[in-house]
Amino acid sequence: MSSSHDITTLSLQEQAFFALGEKLQMAARDVIKRKLASGEYVLIDGKYYLASDAPNLADK
Repeated sequence: MSSSHDITTLSLQEQAFFALGEKLQMAARDVIKRKLASGEYVLIDGKYYLASDAPNLADK
């Protein structure tokens, strides 16, 4: 399938998958934001790590 298709040319099933994908991405972003806020995850050089792994990364 060409990337030039817009959502209006997709079948109902394809539109449903597209919408589900967007919702999953939003949910994943929310989870990451919560984990960053709680200190469970840290962002180092543009990558997410468990906070418990961060000291090991600093030693390298």
